[in-house]
Amino acid sequence: MKHIFQKTLLPVFAFTLFVASCGSKNDPVKTIAVTGISVNPTEKTVDVGATFVITAQVTPDNATNKQIQWTSSDAGIAKVENGTVTAVRAGKAVISATTVDGNKRADTQVTVKSIPVVQSISLNAESKKMVTEESFTLVATIAPADAIDKTITWTSSNDKVVSVDAKGVVKAVAMGEASVTAKSADGKVTATCKFSVVKRNINDIPGNEL
Repeated sequence: MKHIFQKTLLPVFAFTLFVASCGSKNDPVKTIAVTGISVNPTEKTVDVGATFVITAQVTPDNATNKQIQWTSSDAGIAKVENGTVTAVRAGKAVISATTVDGNKRADTQVTVKSIPVVQSISLNAESKKMVTEESFTLVATIAPADAIDKTITWTSSNDKVVSVDAKGVVKAVAMGEASVTAKSADGKVTATCKFSVVKRNINDIPGNEL
């Protein structure tokens, strides 16, 4: 009886395995299509040279292919690589994130502003006559007033005649002529004052007046 039971069930079991095997090979892999994409931020204003990151969200979360292609409408203004945007020059550009699956797109409007830089420097004197050992403070006025870097570098054309410190204080050292120049941080803008130094008269010294 046992022998008959085994003979009957074994072919049935083998056939079941065969059918199951064939079925698993023929079932297609289920692909979940992309239905949309969103980005953050959708608008951004930055200065030239700045960088920022755009984050993209593909829907649904379990989409099979969530690859994104990043492009810029004008890479000369704002360029993008894997969602990281670099501001190149002043202007406007659109950064687009497009899905490989379904060609779904979302945009970020980017406005790049130029950084205010020093356009001009004016001094409180264009020329100055001094006597030895006298001091005079040069004052630099920068335009535009909202320039980012207002650093001024002071130099003398001849330190043996007039010296100048980092605050624009000029000291007459010896007789002669020399110029003091105020220069912007980028070195592109300058202003100069000419100094003429004469010897101090003994009558100019307090207590020695005739």
